[in-house]
Amino acid sequence: MFIPIGKSRVRFEVPLLPCEETSHWEDLKNGLAWLRNQHGLTLEDVKPVRNVVYTFDPAIAKSWKQGRVLLAGDAAHSMMPYLGQGACSGIRDGANLAWKLDLVLLGKADASLLDAYEEERRPHVTVITETSNLLGAVANEADPEKVATRNATFRSGNMPPPPPFHRVETGVVHSEPDGSLHPATGAPTPQGRMRAGGREGRMDEIVGGGFLMVSREDP
Repeated sequence: MFIPIGKSRVRFEVPLLPCEETSHWEDLKNGLAWLRNQHGLTLEDVKPVRNVVYTFDPAIAKSWKQGRVLLAGDAAHSMMPYLGQGACSGIRDGANLAWKLDLVLLGKADASLLDAYEEERRPHVTVITETSNLLGAVANEADPEKVATRNATFRSGNMPPPPPFHRVETGVVHSEPDGSLHPATGAPTPQGRMRAGGREGRMDEIVGGGFLMVSREDP
């Protein structure tokens, strides 16, 4: 697998077999030998910057809150990089936790509000982690027949759509008088373009952070 990074850098990723030594692949000259053997590239074509061996160990902590200690980001959940959601999940943790901590520390909310943090975030992170694991299995498939089928499917353009992001259904959520959830409750905020105050751009660029009321009509 190779990933273009900007105009002049490319990242190559190679799954290692259990019998292979990581120290071999951490040596730049061995990485260059692989590029030459697999792609016909030499020092006239590329300049190797570094070789790094990563060991993926996706896991989710049993509990994210113990007394006054709260876990977020990689401390609460580590995941494989194939969905590009590791850092994003940590940012979501911070956004979810920050306003709760603020209200509790200011004495405007009971400490029990912090219990909703894991209740809201864990289901979403679990789905993201499992999906990332599945994509990793697809990317690292070693069976030649399955690899051929995978590659042909990718090239056909007939890939099924990814699953929708998990909605927040418990914790601090808005519900109807009968206890049911509105269809929009807990769903990711649409990131469309908008105009306000003489400015136009993406929604988060215009409105910034914090709480926001969105209405179909001018209030």
